[in-house]
Amino acid sequence: MRFQLNSPDVIQETIEGEVIVVHLVSGSYYSLLGSGATLWNGLLAGLAAAELSTLFAPPADPDVIHAFVAQLQQEQLLIPAADPQPAVEPAARAALSGGSFSPPQLQKFSDMQELLLVDPIHEVKPQGWPLTKDQ
Repeated sequence: MRFQLNSPDVIQETIEGEVIVVHLVSGSYYSLLGSGATLWNGLLAGLAAAELSTLFAPPADPDVIHAFVAQLQQEQLLIPAADPQPAVEPAARAALSGGSFSPPQLQKFSDMQELLLVDPIHEVKPQGWPLTKDQ
């Protein structure tokens, strides 16, 4: 199965090799550790979950990868791809290569939920900004 970013609810950015993902609806944000960044980039590039183990030498344990992908789905960061995606070309696959495998980790943070859930464009009322949804 192939996946895509759960857009527009989820945004992501890679900064100095670290993937940071923000779920704008829940207000949680995430950091991908270990081989998580390589797996994430492979999924967004169009690789099927079953193909991800081949990004590592030696190939990674498919069960660990499937558990990580299931966690990304459970957090609603990725959804099944709506359109069939073309196969990833060999040159692009080589660029995704992750070297040796280390167990992927998805760190979840909720300490900024209140701030992330404030919508400064649509929630500005006579009371001013920031205005949270429960006010």
